[in-house]
Amino acid sequence: RDFIYIDDLMHAVETIVEKAMFTGQPINIASGKQTTIKNAALSFLKTYKPDVALEFNNAQKKGDPANWEASIDKLASLGYQSKTNFETGIKNTALWMRDQN
Repeated sequence: RDFIYIDDLMHAVETIVEKAMFTGQPINIASGKQTTIKNAALSFLKTYKPDVALEFNNAQKKGDPANWEASIDKLASLGYQSKTNFETGIKNTALWMRDQN
């Protein structure tokens, strides 16, 4: 999958609002980097609940793509650059969620 941190999402929206021509052309908002669900879950749990063991059955839902990495070429052409890498974003998210309890 292609995950994006909330701060980068908001930065992407701001970039589009400020610089896009709004001619009806779609613009993908994503990180442009592929990460497996397993890696995302393990990275999240490492901070959120490190004592939890994770097991995958490797089942894939019908219709779900095996891989997903969005092209962010149009977004990048507007000057967008990600500010948060995946590991930092998932750690920040886990810390925030842990603090909500």
